Amino acid sequence: MLLPLDRFLNAIYMWCVQRIEPDKLDQWRSQLWGPIPGRAVTQATVEQDLEQFAAFAGAFGVSKPSPG
Repeated sequence: MLLPLDRFLNAIYMWCVQRIEPDKLDQWRSQLWGPIPGRAVTQATVEQDLEQFAAFAGAFGVSKPSPG
């Protein structure tokens, strides 16, 4: 069975969500989307991540968002 990566990851996500108790789902999601444990999140790392993402998106023709 061949699936594109995004579809495969969606399948894993749904498999997990179906097996988590409903009262613990919000906690699991916050842990999933939260910072990586042990990795310091500073303004400098946030700005660096944003610059790297902008460079990546720019390679596909996506322009930087305007402030607003």
